[in-house]
Amino acid sequence: MKTAVLAMIPALLAPVAYAADTQLPADASAPAEKVTLDRVTISAVRGERDVATIPHMVTVIERETLQATLGASGDLTSALSRLLPSFAPSRQKMTGSSESFRGRSPLILVDGIPQTNPLRDGSRDGFTIDPSLIERIEVVHGANASMGLGATGGIINFITRSAADGDNEIRLNTALTSSNDFDGDGFEYRLGGSLQRKQGAYDVLASAQYQNSGLYYDANGDKIAVNETHGDLMDSESLDLLLKLGMDLSATRRVELMLNRYDLENSGDYRNIPGDRDQGIAATTEKGKQVGDPNRNKATAAALSYSDRDLAGGNFSGKFYYLDRTSLYGATQTKTFQDPAYGSQYDGSGALTQSIYDQSQIEVQRSGVRLSWNRDDFLLNELDWVLGFDWVRDESKQTLAMTGRTWVPEMKFDNYAPFAQLDYALTDRLQLTSGARYETAKLQVDDFTTLYNYGSRDVAGGDDEFSELLTNLGFTYRISDGLNAYISYSEGFNMPDVGLVLRGINTDGQDVDDLVRIKPIITDNYETGFNYQGEALSLKASYFRSTSAFGSRLADTNGDGSYEVIREKTRTHGYELQTAYLFGYDLEIGGYYSKLFGRVDSDKNGSLDSDLGAANISPDKLSAYARYELNGRTSARLASTYYFDRSFHGQANANAESFAGYALVDMSVSYRGNNSTTSLSLGNLLNRDYFDYYAQTSDLGNTARYYKGRGRSLMLAYEHSF
Repeated sequence: MKTAVLAMIPALLAPVAYAADTQLPADASAPAEKVTLDRVTISAVRGERDVATIPHMVTVIERETLQATLGASGDLTSALSRLLPSFAPSRQKMTGSSESFRGRSPLILVDGIPQTNPLRDGSRDGFTIDPSLIERIEVVHGANASMGLGATGGIINFITRSAADGDNEIRLNTALTSSNDFDGDGFEYRLGGSLQRKQGAYDVLASAQYQNSGLYYDANGDKIAVNETHGDLMDSESLDLLLKLGMDLSATRRVELMLNRYDLENSGDYRNIPGDRDQGIAATTEKGKQVGDPNRNKATAAALSYSDRDLAGGNFSGKFYYLDRTSLYGATQTKTFQDPAYGSQYDGSGALTQSIYDQSQIEVQRSGVRLSWNRDDFLLNELDWVLGFDWVRDESKQTLAMTGRTWVPEMKFDNYAPFAQLDYALTDRLQLTSGARYETAKLQVDDFTTLYNYGSRDVAGGDDEFSELLTNLGFTYRISDGLNAYISYSEGFNMPDVGLVLRGINTDGQDVDDLVRIKPIITDNYETGFNYQGEALSLKASYFRSTSAFGSRLADTNGDGSYEVIREKTRTHGYELQTAYLFGYDLEIGGYYSKLFGRVDSDKNGSLDSDLGAANISPDKLSAYARYELNGRTSARLASTYYFDRSFHGQANANAESFAGYALVDMSVSYRGNNSTTSLSLGNLLNRDYFDYYAQTSDLGNTARYYKGRGRSLMLAYEHSF
């Protein structure tokens, strides 16, 4: 650790911070019983850890909480926005563009398999698994050196269901969702089933989930506009097929195979009608066939895992995984796709007189290995170790599907990273956590020619290699029973959107080896705080700061939604406060508050002169909830999330508008029978009329994306087990 870095850490002790817990304090669906800080396994921090000694904020969202929030919010990223402070508002579309976490990009995993694609970010990482298959979500807030590539904003790990510890059962589930006025084209249907069986040393889980979604309506009963380019959750069908096969080789050794296929596809039966920003008229939707093939997102994942809880006195975990993703985007006549060789025509003045349609497709193939071994009291008493090694190979490209042109050439990326993490009890109250991870990466790009719109520039390919030692250091101190404080420093590592950089080259003589903009993003992250957990009261707070001397932000320089990667010095910092109070075992109330700041050196003079824009940072939030349990069978949850107004100032935001905040209130009621659960959820209970965060602040030159948010919705769900 650099001396300067260590010198800065004590200065952060003054603000309060947030300590790790095993459940979300703003969790209105958690069991009504005393919360205890037991020793739990958090796979996202690579090893079995006592949460009271983790110098980071860690949240686990359990299945009951997630499903209740999903019923009201409608989709996974909308649920995360309601449940997690400093997570940006959802766009309620097939894209997660501009959905940041603590002002940076989170690393999204499914059972430890990275979904995030840093080389050519298609912003669909949250749409590779059906939400009903998720058993819990593990979240590490802020960068963490133990995970490496992509985790500059945090880690969100979706853990799917498993038959390893469950009973033999057949589970059927169905749900019906409607708009407030029960419009015929506004219904959503869901039907699924699963078989779970354990016989001796063997277990199997097989599941199929199908969903058919209609249109969304705003609070005035008008159709919300479809996003023809980036894809939509409206007017779509999805199918998820999951298979898990496990075998216990002995009392301590286990092997498991996971296969998952997820398809999400629009029907393409509705067209967008642009709105009018000056008049405050939202874009809407009409019946009509879209040009080209409909938007779709297809992901095939496979993983083979092996674990041994008694290998050389420690716990070993190994996973080999493979992921194949194809993301097809809608056809457009954007000037980017025009080329006389394919039918575009220009007059003598250079004006376009006949344009052609084309559509983008991102293809990703990723394979990797994740190995870790942890042992307590290794070498010294009270000294716990985690040793590991990660390898990933990523091959990504972007083509134009209708004409077969190459937009982004194939990029091959190899990343190797050994790491070590230790925890040492300095005293019976003070715990040291420290570690290092050595990243070695190589990027290979072949020679290519840019599109006609960029001047058909010939770009010389090449190899770019770099290595980086990432470190982390933290202390936790037990002030008294139930009260802990911590302070930590951690480095994060990510790649900029290399494909976005390469495809926009518009000058001759460029060489991949010389493009400084594809150098990695290294962030320095600081966090400090406390955590109190009593019999009834839970109170947590955090202050965090993340800086990057050569950071990355998205900028809509043309005001048309075609973002560019800008490499500049950046800084984000903020506060988070969460609390919950349990009245007996029946009523729980709580909530959270988050405030986030972001600055950037837009003129590159070393001074942070401008606010980070809405594509990179979220508004401040205030959330509150109340949960009531009746007789152990009926539960009711009422929750509200308020997004505060936000303005953006400085040279980097000359074209940005201010954000007018809004509040959303949700309610859910569920009844648990002997073998069944029936639930009713109402999203946007008060039928609030609003334009979403993205529509107000981004892509201001495109009236087709001037979206209203979803009005009141109702979902009735039923699940039965045999």
